[in-house]
Amino acid sequence: MFISLPFAWLIFLGLFIISILHNFRQLKNGYKYPRRTILLSALVTVIFFGSLAAMFDLNQKVHTALSQQVPFYRATFDPRSQVWNRPQMGFLAGKIIKLDDDDNLIIKDPRLTTWQIKINPETIISPEVELELDEQIKVIGFIINDNNFRAQEIRLWERPAWPGGQRPIPKRKPINRLPAPNK
Repeated sequence: MFISLPFAWLIFLGLFIISILHNFRQLKNGYKYPRRTILLSALVTVIFFGSLAAMFDLNQKVHTALSQQVPFYRATFDPRSQVWNRPQMGFLAGKIIKLDDDDNLIIKDPRLTTWQIKINPETIISPEVELELDEQIKVIGFIINDNNFRAQEIRLWERPAWPGGQRPIPKRKPINRLPAPNK
C-alpha cells in the first residue's frame, strides 16, 4: 500500500521545512514570528512551486534525469528499471545507441550492457516509438543467445505527456514499420 508514496520527496520536504525553521530563526527579526506562521508559509511556498513544476512537467523531467544519471536514485526510487531489466524473463529496457539495419538495433540497458535487438515483421512497435538514436525504449521478447534479444513488442520508456493528463483514444492500431517479408 505505501510502496507508491514518494518517500524521497517527503524526506526532502521534511528536511526543507526543518532547514527553513532553523535558518529563519537566525535572521535579525526571525525570532518575532511564530513557528506556525513560518511552517504555513513554507508549506504554501512548497505547494505553489510544486504545482508550477507539475504544470510544466518538471517533476517527470527531474525524475528522468535523476534516473539516468544517479545509480542510487534509479535503484531506490525507480522500480521500473528493476522490472524492465530482467531479460531472462523477457523484459528489457535501454537507450538505442545504434540502428544496425532494417531488422536490428542496439541498445544499452541501465546496467550498461549492450544488447542487439532483432526485429521481425511480427514485432509490434507502439505508434509513439520512433526508433531513433538515444530513444529510451522497453522491449518484450526473449533471449536468443548472449546479448541477442528477439523483440516481440517495443514500447516507449516514458509515456508522452498528454494534455489534461488523459491519453487520447488512438486513431490507429500499433503498426509494424518493417516491410513484409518477400515470398
